[in-house]
This record gives sequence, structure tokens and C-alpha cells, in this order.
Amino acid sequence: MEVERLKIDHSGRIAAPAASAAFPPGQAKIWSVRLDSVAPRWAATLLSDEERRRVEGIALPERGRRYAAAHAGVRVVLAACAGLRADRVIFEQGRHGKPRLVGQPGLRFSLSHSGAWGLIGVSTAGEIGVDIERVRSDLDPERLARRVFSSQELTVWDALATHGSGAAAPGSAAAEEHRRQIFLHAWVRKEAYAKARGEGLARGLRSFSVTIGWAECRQTEAAGDDKQAPRLIADERDPQAAEQWILRDLDIAAGYAGAVAFERRESRRGGIEG
Repeated sequence: MEVERLKIDHSGRIAAPAASAAFPPGQAKIWSVRLDSVAPRWAATLLSDEERRRVEGIALPERGRRYAAAHAGVRVVLAACAGLRADRVIFEQGRHGKPRLVGQPGLRFSLSHSGAWGLIGVSTAGEIGVDIERVRSDLDPERLARRVFSSQELTVWDALATHGSGAAAPGSAAAEEHRRQIFLHAWVRKEAYAKARGEGLARGLRSFSVTIGWAECRQTEAAGDDKQAPRLIADERDPQAAEQWILRDLDIAAGYAGAVAFERRESRRGGIEG
């Protein structure tokens, strides 16, 4: 699935995506932004008072700058989509605290950032959720999998420990890296879906199941095989969810995993499709 990278000018300001101003109904789009290229002082001018206070409360300056850049980026994108000025974008809390753009009930968005990259998703087709995570060498996928995977996902995860490492020898650094990649891609799929539903981590990630596997899902998605591409398998709270939601992996940058979840629509004209 295509991800459009936001352009940043020589002064560090994020340029509005030109195509977004004519955002037609029933579509969804994804943008990425390199956070370290954004001018901190400019980003701060777009933030709300609450967001500025949050930046001031972040202990590490680098994280504070990246937070400001990500939130400035989503304001630039939403302003272009809604025909507003970026400093006039106002949010309100929707269901479960998920932010929404005031005065634009048909426009849904999601923001995620990790490390040096931010990810922004906007939809006029229904709810949307995006998630991005930086691959870290200190990540313990075995321990985390027991905490966030459903029983169905754990069955696949354990099977992949034996059969899913390709040519890498079990226990080797290559095999461990492969496991880390598999876990992170499953993690961002789950996070994206939970965010789209407006519940985030509070939802309980073990209450639903997504496809587990990285290379396998990427290959089948490229081949157009929806049955084997990344997808929601089941949600114990919503028996119809698997037919109503679409999951896709996103290519953002080397060393990062990303995913989007959005509601399936009947129309299949233009934009991002299932």
C-alpha cells in the first residue's frame, strides 16, 4: 500500500500535500514524515496549549521535538484535507477519547510516531488507525508475545519458531532478527486495529487475532491474495469485524514496521482499497 512522504522545505516547514485539498468521499490516504527534519520552533507554533505543555514535560529533548513535529504534521495534513489553516485545526474527543477534527464529522484520522518517523492516516470512508514501530535490538519478542497475542496467534507464533526462520539456524542472530520482525509486524497490525476502533491499548490486545508472519503476508499481499494477506482473523467482541475491517502493512523506512486498519466500504472506486 502506497505511503506518501510529506515534503519539508529548506526552513524545516512541512509542506501541505497538494492532492489532499480535493479529498473525495470514500477514500483513505497515508503519509509519512521524517520528524528530525522539521524545525522545532515552527512546529511549536501549530500546537495547542495542552500539546505544548506535554512537550515541556517530556524529559528527553529529542523526544519532545519529535512529538511536536508529528503533531504539527497531522495538523498540516488535516488542514489541507479540510480546507483550513493549519493553526486553525481544533480537535475534540470522540468515543474512548479518540481525537476528531471539529466541524468535520466525515473526516477520520490517526497519528503514530516512533523514532525518527511519523505516520498519518486520513479517511473519508470510516474509521482508520495507523501504527509505526522502530525495530529495536533490545526487544524481547518471546516475552511480549505472551502478553499481547491471543491464543490463536500464539499457536501460529510457536509453530513459526520451528518452521518460520527460513534458512537461518535456530538460535542464531539471523533467526532472532527474523522473529523480531515477525513480532513487530504483528504488533503494529494489532495496534492499528485497536486505534481504528478508538480504544488503543485499553482494549486488550488478546481479545482479537490478526495474521502472524511477515514475509509470507507481504508476498501474498503483493500477489493480490486477500485470503493470505495481512488481515483481521477474529474479534471476540465483534463477530462481524473480520468482514468489515481491512489490514495492510506499510513500507515506511528501513528499520521500521508499519500498518493501517480501516473500515471496508462497498464502493471500490479510487483511493485505498481492500
